[in-house]
Amino acid sequence: MISAETVTDVANSPQVVAAIWVASGALFVGLVNVGVTIWQGHLTRTGTASRENREQWWDRFVWAAERVEGPDDDYRELGATVLRQLASVDWVEASDKDMIDAILEDVTDEISDADVEEASDEQNN
Repeated sequence: MISAETVTDVANSPQVVAAIWVASGALFVGLVNVGVTIWQGHLTRTGTASRENREQWWDRFVWAAERVEGPDDDYRELGATVLRQLASVDWVEASDKDMIDAILEDVTDEISDADVEEASDEQNN
């Protein structure tokens, strides 16, 4: 039979204590790896969503810029309205806003602000 004293001595042996410390360290490293993996996944999803939003914004910009330069007055008004809305997006860079302002300045002589507001109201209804 194994005595209780022998079991206590084995549990307190340096090898068992070291094994517990090593296992605890491995558990900590594993938890840190899980946390880092979750954080990287979040960053990847955020970056992908940002790129997709930017691509969609650009497609809308191209569509509106083509309409602004078109021959039809209604399409020019609609294009100007869409460009103004695109410029108001909070994450748009200053260079993009400057580009939109330059395009709208070119067509400002042809399209009044009242026409743009009217086209915006018609679009919202």
